[in-house]
Amino acid sequence: GLRKSEWCQSNLDSYERIKRWPGKPAMAFIAADFTFLGKNEEILHAHELTDNLVYYVTICWRHQKNKQHGQKITFARDPADPRFCPVRAALRIYLRSLRLQAPPHEPIGVFRDTDGTRRFITDTMVASYFRDAASKVLRIKRDSPDIQLWSTHSLRVTAANLLHRKQMSDSFIQSRLRWRSNTFLDYLRNTIYAAETQAKALDHSDNNLPPEHRRRYRRLELHEELIAARAA
Repeated sequence: GLRKSEWCQSNLDSYERIKRWPGKPAMAFIAADFTFLGKNEEILHAHELTDNLVYYVTICWRHQKNKQHGQKITFARDPADPRFCPVRAALRIYLRSLRLQAPPHEPIGVFRDTDGTRRFITDTMVASYFRDAASKVLRIKRDSPDIQLWSTHSLRVTAANLLHRKQMSDSFIQSRLRWRSNTFLDYLRNTIYAAETQAKALDHSDNNLPPEHRRRYRRLELHEELIAARAA
C-alpha cells in the first residue's frame, strides 16, 4: 500500500528530494530505511541477507504525507506464496540496489537500462506495465478510456480492498496502510469479490421458513386459483 512518492520517480535520471529538510534528502526509500531480521527477530547484516535467513523486514518511512515521519512497520515472510511475499520483494529490491551500486543517499528503486546505465524506476513505467497487464488479462483495449484507471496508485487502492476482502477491521486497515482517518473507505470498490460475497449472503436456508405450500400472504386471485387447481 505504498504511495508513489515513497518508491518511484517522475524522471529516469533524477529523484525527488525533501526540500524543506536539512540536506534535502531523498523523498523515496533509501537502503538505510530497510532493516532485515532473522527467524528469531535478530538483525541481519549485509553478508547474511539470503532468502533462507530473512524472515522479517522493518521499513522506516522517513517522510510521509500524513506527517507521521519516522514511522516503522514490520512485514513478515509469506511461506505459502513466495511470489507475493513482501519480505522477499523487499530483499530483491535492496540487493538489486547494492548490485547496481546505488549511492546510500539515493533511492533504491533502480534498474539497469539497456545501455547498462543505472536509472530510477518511474511512475510512467509502472503505470504502463499495469495497463498492459490489464489489457491482456481483462481484454480491455489499450486505447480505451477505462485503461486509464490503472496507475501506480492502484497499488494502494488494491491493498485496501484486499485487506477489506479478508474481513480485516477498519482500524487494522487504517493502521497498516498508514492512514490517520477512515478516508481509506473512499478507496473501497464494488469488486467481483464483493458481488460474490453478497450473493453468498443471500443464500438463505429454507429451514426457518414455512413449508412452501403454506407460503401464502394474500388471497389468490381467481386466475391464480385456476392455475393452482390445474397444477394440483
